[in-house]
Parts: sequence; structure tokens; C-alpha cells
Amino acid sequence: MPAGRRPSDARRTKLKSTESSGMDNIRISNICPIDRYYKVSNKVLDTFEEKFDEIAQSNTNTHEHADPRLLDDAYIYGRRYAVFVSQVLPKHDYFESTVPKYVNLRNMSIIQCKKVIEKMEIIADWMDMQELEAARLRKVEEQKRQDEDLQRKLEKLMPKAPVGQVREKEKSNSSSSAVSVVPEVAPPPTFEEFLENEGTSGESPVVTIQPDDDTISAITEMPHIPLPPPPTVPPASIIKPPSLDWGSVDPSASSLKPPEDAMPMKEVIAMYTRKFESLKQNRMISIHNLGTHQGRLKEPGKDSTNGCTVISALVAQNHLKPGPAIPNSQIESVIDIDAPPILRKVRVKLGLTGDALIIPSDVNDYFV
Repeated sequence: MPAGRRPSDARRTKLKSTESSGMDNIRISNICPIDRYYKVSNKVLDTFEEKFDEIAQSNTNTHEHADPRLLDDAYIYGRRYAVFVSQVLPKHDYFESTVPKYVNLRNMSIIQCKKVIEKMEIIADWMDMQELEAARLRKVEEQKRQDEDLQRKLEKLMPKAPVGQVREKEKSNSSSSAVSVVPEVAPPPTFEEFLENEGTSGESPVVTIQPDDDTISAITEMPHIPLPPPPTVPPASIIKPPSLDWGSVDPSASSLKPPEDAMPMKEVIAMYTRKFESLKQNRMISIHNLGTHQGRLKEPGKDSTNGCTVISALVAQNHLKPGPAIPNSQIESVIDIDAPPILRKVRVKLGLTGDALIIPSDVNDYFV
């Protein structure tokens, strides 16, 4: 094995490649509170801890005989948590917030991530032991096969004895066994002889105890209890990583199953597109372009980038006031004049930097 390589490198590389497709599908949405992402990551952490403890408690001395699937699962969940906390979660705008609640969540996740990485190194050591044991068993099996092949070849080359000689040898063996004399067992000394020997000899006499017929019968009639075979480790070639599905749901949950007569999504999109165009043609819906947009102005105090949660709340507030519909000029004033100062205050309150997107619930809390 080259220097720096570990026996379980190929096995862990295969597990990582299986995970990469799932990790690529994870997308962080700033509209979703970061608290929910922390809760999801903690569930993954709990699963990792359960599997790690199960391995550690069931194999106190050695781990080369541990369940390969259990080791693979523990490694996958640990890596999934570490990658999510260190690479995915920091993309959320609230990750660097200076609000104490978010600071505590961030610091706790970093501490937990370090502990998980340390335990993953222990799991890698266990995998190394398992791969070495599997390699040893493969070598033993190969040597056994070679010995059997050699024995068969030798048997073909060795001359066979004539049949008459074999039968004569069997007769001589049977006659010799028939006349064999069974040595007699000396009877045990009497009590008086024992006392006499005890008083005259400095050494303790040897007393031969012969079991009776009932004892011998009980021993011979005892059932034979076979010993269990020693545990074995399957070869590394048959160790397969568990299948992973990041976005799967329980198919047995009837409430999550779509109805049998559900319309395909393409048909749903086409149906509502036709309905929208019909409403436009009947002038029940009209589209008017504004003279501004989010982030058009970059001057300090006027930048409305990622301010949709504040802008939509202010537009709704003006729309619900009694009177005629709000004109486009008022919506443009909300985007360029009213929203930027509020955006800055909410971001400062939440400890957000730059043009971070604000969660709608935080905007509602600010207005309330």
C-alpha cells in the first residue's frame, strides 16, 4: 500500500461519491428561517450519535467484526452533518447575524461539527481494521484453495495400492484391535489401609476413584451442544454503501400520496396560463410597467436590493387604505423612498450585513 494511504480509502471514497449527488441538491432559501435549518441538521446529528454509540457499545474491544452497513451509515450521517454545517448553512444571510440567538446557534453548530469530525476519524480507524481483517480472510481463503488444488494434484500422481493389500491391512488392523488388552484399574484402598499409609508414609497416598455405572451412563447420554461459529467479516467487495435519498418521503404515508386522478403539472401550468391570457384579453387584468425596480438606486440610504419583503408589506398597507387604487407613482415611491430606511433598520436589528434578504416574519414583527 502506498505511503499515506489507508486500507479503507476506497470504501470511504465510494461513500463520498454516493453522497455528492444528494449534497448538490441542497439549496438554502433566505426566505426560510435559519432556525429550521438548524433543527434539520440537529436531527441528522442525533442519528449519527445513535449509530456511533451503537457501534461503540456493541464492540468494546474490537471493531473488525462490526456490521459494515452500520459503520457506513454512521460515516455518511457524520459527513452529511459536517458538510451541511460547514459549507451549506453559511450561505444563509442570517448565519453571520450578531443577534445573540443566532450567535449561540452558530457557535453550537461549530462546536458540534468539530466533535463529529473527531468521531468520524475514529470510524475511519474502525473501517481500516475491518478492511485489514477482510483482506486477511481473503488471503487465508486463497491459501486454502491453493492447498486443496495441490492436494488433488498430488493424489492424482501418487500410485494406488492393490485391492488385496488394502483388505489384508484392514484384517490385521481389526485382529490387533480385537486382542488388545484393557489395563485393569486398581481398586481403591480400604479405610484402614488409608489410615495405615497416612501414619507410616510422609507422602499422601494416591486415591483412585472409579465412577459407578449410573454416572457413566449419565455422562454418555448427555446431548452434544455444538459451539457457535466465530463471527466473520464479509469481503470488502460485497460491502455496499446504503442508498441515500435526501428528499424522499415515506411512501406508506397515505396523506402524502397524490390522488390517483391528479392532473400532471405540465397540464396544470398550461391550464392556468390559458386562463391568465383570457383574463388579460377580457381586460380583467392589466399589466403596467413601473419606472423603477429593487436595487436601482445604489446611494446610501436609498438602496432597496432584496427588499421585497418590506416593499410588499408597504404596498399592501397602502392598497388596503380606503379610496381609489394606488397609482404607479406611489408604488415607485415605496420602492425608492419608503422601503430603504426600513430595510436598514430591520437589518441592523437582526444583525444582518449588506443586502441580506429578510424573512417575512421578521418584517411583520418589526411593523407590529
